[in-house]
Amino acid sequence: MLQVILTGGFLGYLDLGPVPTRTTVTLRMSWIPSAHRIDYQVNAEPVQSILYSLNDALPPSTPYRSLEVAGFLGNCVGGPTPSAEMTALFDNVWVNR
Repeated sequence: MLQVILTGGFLGYLDLGPVPTRTTVTLRMSWIPSAHRIDYQVNAEPVQSILYSLNDALPPSTPYRSLEVAGFLGNCVGGPTPSAEMTALFDNVWVNR
């Protein structure tokens, strides 16, 4: 499950599907400001999008970028939701401004 959060607030979740351990995955993320949309694609799977209504004319609020992997258990009925950290290798990351 991909959770998308910007400084302006939570944008949504996308289920990009399971990934077996030790599997190479290509994740493409594309921001289309004119459509207020962020597209995500794993390998050759169909593109999934998150639509948002935040104002794109505002300047960036923080000079911070993050690419993280984390696991969260759903449907926890007792106490705070447990979470876990995982190790992931991000290689050949390309950013186009």
